[in-house]
Amino acid sequence: LLIKNKQKRTIILVILLLISILVIILINWRYRNKANQLTIQQKLNEKEKALLEKANENNTLLQQQSRMQHILLQNVEQYRSETIKGKAVSGSEKKQAPAIDKIEEEIIIYIDSAYKNLSKRLSAAYPHLTQRDILICCMLLANFDTGMIATLLNVRNESINIHRSRLRKKLMLDNSCNLMEFLRHFWAFEGVKSHTISMYIKK
Repeated sequence: LLIKNKQKRTIILVILLLISILVIILINWRYRNKANQLTIQQKLNEKEKALLEKANENNTLLQQQSRMQHILLQNVEQYRSETIKGKAVSGSEKKQAPAIDKIEEEIIIYIDSAYKNLSKRLSAAYPHLTQRDILICCMLLANFDTGMIATLLNVRNESINIHRSRLRKKLMLDNSCNLMEFLRHFWAFEGVKSHTISMYIKK
Protein backbone atom coordinates (compact mmCIF):
# COMPACT_ATOMS: atom_id res chain seq x y z
CA LEU A 1 0.00 0.00 0.00
CA LEU A 2 2.76 2.45 0.93
CA ILE A 3 4.60 1.70 -2.30
CA LYS A 4 1.40 2.21 -4.36
CA ASN A 5 0.68 5.51 -2.59
CA LYS A 6 4.23 6.70 -3.25
CA GLN A 7 3.90 5.78 -6.95
CA LYS A 8 0.58 7.64 -7.15
CA ARG A 9 2.12 10.72 -5.49
CA THR A 10 5.10 10.55 -7.85
CA ILE A 11 2.81 10.33 -10.89
CA ILE A 12 0.71 13.25 -9.61
CA LEU A 13 3.86 15.32 -9.01
CA VAL A 14 5.17 14.52 -12.49
CA ILE A 15 1.80 15.46 -14.00
CA LEU A 16 1.75 18.71 -12.01
CA LEU A 17 5.32 19.44 -13.10
CA LEU A 18 4.42 18.88 -16.77
CA ILE A 19 1.34 21.07 -16.42
CA SER A 20 3.49 23.79 -14.80
CA ILE A 21 6.01 23.58 -17.66
CA LEU A 22 3.22 23.82 -20.24
CA VAL A 23 1.69 26.81 -18.43
CA ILE A 24 5.11 28.54 -18.31
CA ILE A 25 5.65 27.85 -22.04
CA LEU A 26 2.17 29.19 -22.85
CA ILE A 27 2.68 32.33 -20.74
CA ASN A 28 6.11 32.88 -22.34
CA TRP A 29 4.65 32.44 -25.86
CA ARG A 30 1.82 34.87 -25.15
CA TYR A 31 4.31 37.40 -23.72
CA ARG A 32 6.55 37.15 -26.79
CA ASN A 33 3.57 37.36 -29.11
CA LYS A 34 2.32 40.48 -27.33
CA ALA A 35 5.81 42.00 -27.40
CA ASN A 36 6.01 41.37 -31.15
CA GLN A 37 2.59 42.95 -31.66
CA LEU A 38 3.65 45.99 -29.66
CA THR A 39 6.86 46.28 -31.72
CA ILE A 40 4.90 46.05 -34.97
CA GLN A 41 2.36 48.59 -33.72
CA GLN A 42 5.17 50.94 -32.70
CA LYS A 43 6.76 50.68 -36.15
CA LEU A 44 3.39 51.32 -37.79
CA ASN A 45 2.86 54.36 -35.57
CA GLU A 46 6.32 55.68 -36.48
CA LYS A 47 5.61 55.19 -40.19
CA GLU A 48 2.24 56.89 -39.85
CA LYS A 49 3.87 59.78 -38.01
CA ALA A 50 6.54 60.09 -40.72
CA LEU A 51 3.85 60.07 -43.43
CA LEU A 52 1.86 62.74 -41.59
CA GLU A 53 4.98 64.89 -41.22
CA LYS A 54 5.73 64.44 -44.93
CA ALA A 55 2.13 65.31 -45.81
CA ASN A 56 2.32 68.43 -43.61
CA GLU A 57 5.59 69.44 -45.30
CA ASN A 58 4.01 68.94 -48.73
CA ASN A 59 0.92 70.93 -47.69
CA THR A 60 3.10 73.74 -46.36
CA LEU A 61 5.12 73.77 -49.57
CA LEU A 62 1.97 73.80 -51.72
CA GLN A 63 0.52 76.65 -49.66
CA GLN A 64 3.79 78.54 -49.98
CA GLN A 65 3.84 77.97 -53.74
CA SER A 66 0.20 79.05 -54.05
CA ARG A 67 0.83 82.25 -52.07
CA MET A 68 3.95 82.99 -54.12
CA GLN A 69 2.11 82.48 -57.41
CA HIS A 70 -0.81 84.65 -56.27
CA ILE A 71 1.51 87.50 -55.19
CA LEU A 72 3.53 87.29 -58.39
CA LEU A 73 0.43 87.33 -60.59
CA GLN A 74 -0.87 90.40 -58.72
CA ASN A 75 2.48 92.13 -59.18
CA VAL A 76 2.56 91.22 -62.88
CA GLU A 77 -0.84 92.81 -63.37
CA GLN A 78 0.34 95.91 -61.53
CA TYR A 79 3.53 96.18 -63.61
CA ARG A 80 1.57 95.70 -66.82
CA SER A 81 -0.98 98.35 -65.90
CA GLU A 82 1.88 100.73 -65.04
CA THR A 83 3.52 99.92 -68.39
CA ILE A 84 0.27 100.61 -70.26
CA LYS A 85 -0.11 103.93 -68.43
CA GLY A 86 3.53 104.76 -69.19
CA LYS A 87 3.00 104.05 -72.89
CA ALA A 88 -0.15 106.16 -72.93
CA VAL A 89 1.73 109.09 -71.39
CA SER A 90 4.96 108.81 -73.37
CA GLY A 91 3.61 107.20 -76.55
CA SER A 92 6.63 104.89 -76.49
CA GLU A 93 7.27 101.13 -76.10
CA LYS A 94 10.51 101.65 -74.19
CA LYS A 95 9.06 101.16 -70.72
CA GLN A 96 7.94 97.58 -71.41
CA ALA A 97 11.40 95.99 -71.11
CA PRO A 98 12.19 97.45 -67.64
CA ALA A 99 8.80 96.22 -66.40
CA ILE A 100 9.48 92.66 -67.62
CA ASP A 101 12.97 92.78 -66.09
CA LYS A 102 11.44 93.84 -62.79
CA ILE A 103 8.93 90.96 -62.91
CA GLU A 104 11.68 88.41 -63.62
CA GLU A 105 13.88 89.82 -60.85
CA GLU A 106 11.01 89.61 -58.36
CA ILE A 107 10.22 86.00 -59.35
CA ILE A 108 13.86 85.01 -58.82
CA ILE A 109 13.94 86.69 -55.38
CA TYR A 110 10.76 84.89 -54.24
CA ILE A 111 11.91 81.49 -55.49
CA ASP A 112 15.48 81.83 -54.16
CA SER A 113 14.11 82.61 -50.69
CA ALA A 114 12.00 79.44 -50.74
CA TYR A 115 14.38 77.10 -52.60
CA LYS A 116 17.88 77.55 -51.11
CA ASN A 117 19.15 80.13 -53.62
CA LEU A 118 18.32 77.86 -56.53
CA SER A 119 19.11 80.43 -59.23
CA LYS A 120 22.60 81.09 -57.87
CA ARG A 121 23.35 77.36 -57.59
CA LEU A 122 22.12 76.74 -61.13
CA SER A 123 24.28 79.61 -62.41
CA ALA A 124 27.33 78.21 -60.63
CA ALA A 125 26.75 74.63 -61.83
CA TYR A 126 25.75 75.60 -65.40
CA PRO A 127 27.41 78.92 -66.36
CA HIS A 128 26.18 78.60 -69.97
CA LEU A 129 22.51 78.94 -68.92
CA THR A 130 20.91 82.31 -69.69
CA GLN A 131 18.95 84.34 -67.14
CA ARG A 132 15.72 83.25 -68.88
CA ASP A 133 16.81 79.57 -68.70
CA ILE A 134 17.40 79.87 -64.95
CA LEU A 135 14.14 81.76 -64.46
CA ILE A 136 12.12 79.01 -66.18
CA CYS A 137 13.95 76.29 -64.17
CA CYS A 138 13.04 78.13 -60.98
CA MET A 139 9.40 78.49 -61.94
CA LEU A 140 9.12 74.84 -62.98
CA LEU A 141 10.51 73.73 -59.62
CA ALA A 142 8.08 76.08 -57.85
CA ASN A 143 5.23 74.17 -59.55
CA PHE A 144 4.24 76.89 -62.02
CA ASP A 145 2.41 75.30 -64.92
CA THR A 146 3.16 76.16 -68.55
CA GLY A 147 0.20 78.54 -68.82
CA MET A 148 1.20 80.48 -65.71
CA ILE A 149 4.84 80.76 -66.81
CA ALA A 150 3.68 82.03 -70.21
CA THR A 151 1.39 84.57 -68.48
CA LEU A 152 4.13 85.83 -66.17
CA LEU A 153 6.66 86.15 -68.98
CA ASN A 154 4.10 87.49 -71.46
CA VAL A 155 4.82 84.82 -74.09
CA ARG A 156 2.85 82.03 -75.77
CA ASN A 157 2.58 78.53 -74.25
CA GLU A 158 4.38 77.09 -77.29
CA SER A 159 7.40 79.27 -76.51
CA ILE A 160 7.68 77.76 -73.03
CA ASN A 161 7.46 74.21 -74.42
CA ILE A 162 10.24 75.00 -76.92
CA HIS A 163 12.31 76.54 -74.14
CA ARG A 164 11.88 73.41 -72.00
CA SER A 165 13.14 71.27 -74.86
CA ARG A 166 16.20 73.51 -75.26
CA LEU A 167 16.79 73.41 -71.51
CA ARG A 168 17.01 69.60 -71.59
CA LYS A 169 19.77 69.85 -74.20
CA LYS A 170 21.66 72.54 -72.28
CA LEU A 171 21.47 70.48 -69.07
CA MET A 172 22.63 67.41 -71.06
CA LEU A 173 19.68 65.29 -69.92
CA ASP A 174 19.18 62.00 -71.74
CA ASN A 175 15.77 60.82 -72.97
CA SER A 176 15.07 58.81 -69.81
CA CYS A 177 15.66 61.78 -67.47
CA ASN A 178 12.63 63.93 -66.61
CA LEU A 179 13.34 67.67 -66.38
CA MET A 180 11.12 68.25 -63.33
CA GLU A 181 12.63 65.28 -61.47
CA PHE A 182 16.10 66.53 -62.33
CA LEU A 183 15.33 69.98 -60.90
CA ARG A 184 13.86 68.46 -57.73
CA HIS A 185 16.98 66.34 -57.20
CA PHE A 186 19.27 69.26 -58.02
CA TRP A 187 17.48 71.35 -55.38
CA ALA A 188 17.35 68.54 -52.78
CA PHE A 189 20.97 67.41 -53.21
CA GLU A 190 22.45 70.92 -53.33
CA GLY A 191 23.50 70.90 -56.96
CA VAL A 192 24.29 67.36 -58.17
CA LYS A 193 25.41 67.37 -61.79
CA SER A 194 23.02 66.15 -64.51
CA HIS A 195 25.05 63.11 -65.58
CA THR A 196 24.89 61.81 -61.98
CA ILE A 197 21.17 62.46 -61.53
CA SER A 198 20.33 60.97 -64.95
CA MET A 199 21.53 57.58 -63.75
CA TYR A 200 18.55 57.14 -61.42
CA ILE A 201 15.79 59.48 -62.61
CA LYS A 202 13.51 57.88 -65.17
CA LYS A 203 10.91 59.57 -67.28
